[in-house]
Amino acid sequence: MARNINSETASESVASADLRVDDSLDASANALPPTDNGDLPPALGRSTSLKLRIVFGFAAMTLAVVLMMGIITAKILSDGGMSSELAWSMRGELMLWGSGAVIVASLLGLIFARQISEPLRKLTAELRQVDFHKLADSVHIRREFLELEQLSITIHSLASSVRNRDLQLTASERKFREAFDLVGIGLTQVDAAGRFLVVNRRFCEMLGYSAEELTGKSFIDITHPEDKPADEAMLHAIVSQGLPLTVNREKRYIRKDGSVLWAKRSGVVVRNAEGAPLYALGSVEDVSNYHAAQATLTALNDSLSAIVKTSPLAIYSVTPSGIVTLWNPAAEKIFGLNASSVVGGLSPIWINAQVAAADIRLRVLRGETVHNVEITWTGKDKIPREISLSAAPLRGVDNEVVGILVTASDITDTKRTTQALDQQLRFVQELLEVIPSPIFYKGADGHYLGFNRAWETFFSKRREDWIGSTVTELLSPERAKLAEQEDAILLRSGKTIIVDDVIADGEGNHRHIIRHISRFTNADGSPAGIIGVLTDITDFKQVTRALEASEGT
Repeated sequence: MARNINSETASESVASADLRVDDSLDASANALPPTDNGDLPPALGRSTSLKLRIVFGFAAMTLAVVLMMGIITAKILSDGGMSSELAWSMRGELMLWGSGAVIVASLLGLIFARQISEPLRKLTAELRQVDFHKLADSVHIRREFLELEQLSITIHSLASSVRNRDLQLTASERKFREAFDLVGIGLTQVDAAGRFLVVNRRFCEMLGYSAEELTGKSFIDITHPEDKPADEAMLHAIVSQGLPLTVNREKRYIRKDGSVLWAKRSGVVVRNAEGAPLYALGSVEDVSNYHAAQATLTALNDSLSAIVKTSPLAIYSVTPSGIVTLWNPAAEKIFGLNASSVVGGLSPIWINAQVAAADIRLRVLRGETVHNVEITWTGKDKIPREISLSAAPLRGVDNEVVGILVTASDITDTKRTTQALDQQLRFVQELLEVIPSPIFYKGADGHYLGFNRAWETFFSKRREDWIGSTVTELLSPERAKLAEQEDAILLRSGKTIIVDDVIADGEGNHRHIIRHISRFTNADGSPAGIIGVLTDITDFKQVTRALEASEGT
């Protein structure tokens, strides 16, 4: 009876152990990590727990021993001639002891299995409750047996590697974000619908929006109206037609304040394995200053072109080898040659005036600026004309001389006028020199400008000694004051002053003179100075007095 009770108790213990093992298996199955779509991965076969394997192992070994003992006993009994009753009694005893041995072995296996599986269960429970990234700091190394210790160390090592990798990724992501925000051009990421996902600080600064205002907004919403059709066509080509596209073009954005931003946009579309567009990465460079400079340069070129076309000076340019690249209308008029017949050919001036042209070329190619080189030009009308040339170097981006700019003016009439004026001036100067009366002229500031030969003879002074002086330096204070008053009245009124006066000549003799003083003016009529003529009437006075004396006697 006791044997039956023990057998039933052992059977219940094994059954309860099997039930716990089944629960452990169910829990292990529930702990399987889900796949990407949220489902558990398909099982290749139901796994057996370590505890159940140990119990079954002990039971199998015991059963094998019992069977072996039974076989040996049966052999002994059959060989020894034992009675059947005694043999059956011994078989029963052996079966009973064998069953007990199996139960005891199973219980021992269960105890040993529990000692082994309990640390594993605790380790599993800890792993379930702790974030894997914090595992190295939260889970202790289990040292119950060597294999478990090695497993714990391996898990800790793996967790530490993962954490270090996460730290490296975090640092790398932080550096990337800092570089993303600090880079000098705008960077963007847009989705397949054209909405901004990520924008950097420079792009926000260029447009005047915050990152929050731009995120979720379509790039077409901030595109200039004239550029929207091109952007919409590009977006359609990417999404609907699946065209591979790399963007590299200039476009206009509308800033938050309504002003226009010219930008150079470059980008690339990133697609998934099926070829569908995921997002586009783009860089945006502000080229507004470039376009403003281009507009200014265009306006400047237009202005310079207008100046060149309307200039009364002949303007033309040549390469260092003398090929004409510019020939304005004034050059056509002065030289009598059309631009179509000159541009692209050797400069006709170089052909016509080789010596002067060669000198100008050499000097300009050395970097000099040449002024007023006169040449004689004979055109198709066979009339020689005097031409004044000035030239300067045209420089390239590296400051090298890439051409020669020449201005030319027809000075034929000017030279004729100058010659005529020179002749008239010489005539006036000779006329002043041959007039027997002393003559002086001075500027409006009172400084003497010149005297004639009769003045030098009358006062016995060289004119160079008086030129540049004033009346205060040459006359007594009383006479200087009187002369200054006369000059002021004359310059103001313009009327001629005639004065009868007595002055001393160069030998100290007092001479009776009549002084005629008049004003001369500039071309605009403003006072330029004073000219005076001294008429010596001393002899006339003496004759008059002699006649008066003879009439009185």
